[in-house]
Amino acid sequence: MNLRGAVILSLSAALLGASGCGRPPRPAALAEAEQVRGAPAVKDAASFAPQMLAHAESLRQQANQAYEQDDVASASMLAERSVVAYERAAVLSRIAKAELNAAEADKALEDAARERRELDAEKQRLEADITSIEQLIQVVKDAQPLTPSPATDHSREMARLKAARSIIVDAHLLCSSAKLLGKPLQGLDEAQAEVLRLEELLANWPKPAPIDETLRARSRCLSFLTLARRAGDSSTPADLVLTELSNQPDLEPVRDDRGVVVVIRGDIQRDASAKKRLDAVASAAAKFSTYPVLVVSHTRAKPSRATEDTARARARAVVDALEAAGIDKKRIEAVHAGPHRPIAHDPLPPPTNSRNDRIEVILVSPTF
Repeated sequence: MNLRGAVILSLSAALLGASGCGRPPRPAALAEAEQVRGAPAVKDAASFAPQMLAHAESLRQQANQAYEQDDVASASMLAERSVVAYERAAVLSRIAKAELNAAEADKALEDAARERRELDAEKQRLEADITSIEQLIQVVKDAQPLTPSPATDHSREMARLKAARSIIVDAHLLCSSAKLLGKPLQGLDEAQAEVLRLEELLANWPKPAPIDETLRARSRCLSFLTLARRAGDSSTPADLVLTELSNQPDLEPVRDDRGVVVVIRGDIQRDASAKKRLDAVASAAAKFSTYPVLVVSHTRAKPSRATEDTARARARAVVDALEAAGIDKKRIEAVHAGPHRPIAHDPLPPPTNSRNDRIEVILVSPTF
């Protein structure tokens, strides 16, 4: 055999060995599947997307088995499918983690909101306690024995008389407010009787003016109003009623010791504006059914008999209108204050139209 034949024979043997005994190269997709399998997001899929991860693992194992059986085409296809499955498991894992984080954030937000509501409620309770304590302090202060007022000259005596008349009207309104709240309070009837006695006494221009007695009467009435409120069970604060009326045009409500006050001027039977104001108050009185209604008529300085009669008649018309609006008459009381609680100075003789001629409609607050 010559050299050329030997070379040909050697090449043929090498080719036969390579084609019959050697394994084909490992598909690149299998290496990629191994690489993707080790990613952190895929590892998290064991907890958040276990089914998809198991599917990807099964495809990778099938790809390895196909390669072991020299089925390179099937191994490549299965490996590529496993890569897709691993990536999908990673995506599902991220979505599940995001949803879990969102749920935890929502719960934290809900817990924070609940804690805020509890803190707000506690704040309101503390503020109510503070208000109650302040009211009691004022009651105790007002109930302290008064130093008797010494005798004085005529001009000062007249000033005392004027002040005493104003104080006793205030006492009358406070006792009436306490009575309207409907709480059984021992001694309230006697306090009201004392107020009426002092009103009659002051109408006769007594000398000296019973300034000390009127102050004691007012203190007792304020004490009874405070006690009635402490025994009350209304959950509607006066500020809410004040806000409700403040939202109505032209009412201009205010708060005082009695409750929420709206002033009505003119005759509601002839003045459309006055009637509209009263209708708004009546609507609030119907809505806040735990608030009784005190109707107070006021006049100018040194009123004539006709002025007094007009004031009383207008107050009576207001009471009738409230009853017609559905307010229980047991919730309503009318008091005539006359000229003793002015809001403006009246020259003498008073003007034809005095700002002191007015009707006050008070929604008496059953709470502090």
